[in-house]
Amino acid sequence: MGSSHSSTAKKEIILYRGTNCTAEFDAITAQQTAGGWPAGTSSNSLPTSEQVEHQKGTSGECAPIPKDKAIDITKFTPWVEYTRDIAIARQFNRGGVVQISVAEAYAYIVEGDKLESGVFLHRSTPVDIEGTEPPK
Repeated sequence: MGSSHSSTAKKEIILYRGTNCTAEFDAITAQQTAGGWPAGTSSNSLPTSEQVEHQKGTSGECAPIPKDKAIDITKFTPWVEYTRDIAIARQFNRGGVVQISVAEAYAYIVEGDKLESGVFLHRSTPVDIEGTEPPK
């Protein structure tokens, strides 16, 4: 699968996400963006430290959701957390695991996040879907 990000982008990195529900998984794979939002110019910015702290340890929505519940992912926060460790992604898998490659320039790597190897991306960041796993 291809993506719409520039071929002049620098180094690519591989990341994983255990999605919260099948709606999120389906949106990410259909849109080929980090969070299932349509690709947009806001993906060129990085989050502030306050946005990262707010997002860390949350799934991006206000409350936990059943994996098969219909949801509106546009209501999620604009930043989504991925990990460099597939085992971590599998622990959070409720709607499927996505493996992506993305230009490193778009990734905000969380310093000191040893527990989850967290990397933040804007939900509209274009990505290449490298692989998927079904929900557990």
